[in-house]
Amino acid sequence: MGSPLNEPGRYEVEGPQHRVTVSPFHIAKYPVTVGDFRQFVEDTWYKTEAETGDGGYIWTGGEWINKPDASWNNPYFTQNDKHPVVLVSWNDAVWYCNWLSEQEGLTPAYTFNGRNIGFNRRASGYRLPTEIEWEYACRAGTVTAYNTGNTISSKQANFNSNVNGTVPIGSFAPNSWGLYDMHGNVDEWCNDWDSKYTDSAQPDPFGPRSGFYRIVRGGGWYDSVQNIRSASRDGMFQSGRNSRLGFRVVRSVF
Repeated sequence: MGSPLNEPGRYEVEGPQHRVTVSPFHIAKYPVTVGDFRQFVEDTWYKTEAETGDGGYIWTGGEWINKPDASWNNPYFTQNDKHPVVLVSWNDAVWYCNWLSEQEGLTPAYTFNGRNIGFNRRASGYRLPTEIEWEYACRAGTVTAYNTGNTISSKQANFNSNVNGTVPIGSFAPNSWGLYDMHGNVDEWCNDWDSKYTDSAQPDPFGPRSGFYRIVRGGGWYDSVQNIRSASRDGMFQSGRNSRLGFRVVRSVF
């Protein structure tokens, strides 16, 4: 896990490289789509933090600005039900995970007590991936900067503002494990709080119990090629939302 010292574009927070043990898990082939999220909203009447708060950040072509009316249903660029949902916070994403678990008769992974959100890693239901699970799934056995090798092009991923916004899921070829859009299109929330790497081997860690930022991985349509590498790490406030940030779901296997 992490990047070697000689990887072009490397950030210090991606090291030191270290070995981790990854327990079996299922991960969605695609990020959660607008259509998926719409079903959740229609079933529960859920209001996202963008809708109950002050909107979210959108790209004007020259700068990121907060728009009070920006939301998953109004990202300021054209989307249909096949595009990955954006402008959802970490909190919105875990509410979706619990709803999806309940739809399938599974034990929800998250509990809610006011603003406090509990997490049961042994639950059978859906959750956000750990940072380790995300990188493992993205790499699909590779050790290069991208799962496509040491380079990636606009024919392989949506990044660097190739288009002003997302493209439908599955627009590019999957990695060798059949997972789509692990590089670019949308940044993806992870379950973990931000933390520094150590150089010691770790047995399937789920990150620290608290922190300042939640981890975000993968890079989005706006990001540079440097920021969509397999090892690239970012963070966001748990309530943060913008028009390049979405998520995908996982389930533990016991």
